[in-house]
Amino acid sequence: MTASFHGNGRLVLGLVLIVSTVALGGCLTQADYSTSVGEPTNGTVIRNVSVYDVNELDGARYELDHRLDDETNYSLKTYERTNGTDEIVKISSLTGHEPTYKNDLAPPQDRGDERTYRLVVVRSDTGATVDAITITIKRN
Repeated sequence: MTASFHGNGRLVLGLVLIVSTVALGGCLTQADYSTSVGEPTNGTVIRNVSVYDVNELDGARYELDHRLDDETNYSLKTYERTNGTDEIVKISSLTGHEPTYKNDLAPPQDRGDERTYRLVVVRSDTGATVDAITITIKRN
């Protein structure tokens, strides 16, 4: 009886080669990025924002602690500043029942580049901005 290296054998070999390449090539980690978080525009809603992990696979993961009125609906609009213009990249809903919001932002790909995001808390019923904060991610 002879073993054939077709089908599943090729798949296994391919997976081994991919895993080896990624392991030897390495992935960018927290040490490859620097982040800065600005102050909230007025601090009435946003209590704290922290970027707790940055890597090329998951992006820049952050937590936004907020205090909201339970009776009002809010949204969090995420803008990326590109060539001096803010472009919306994400809209999420916020509630007063969950005082911490977690999400991620795309990090810059090239060494020396940076991305700046503005997180804006907006009242859904009036469209009024109630607070905002800026996060900048730089690839070292």
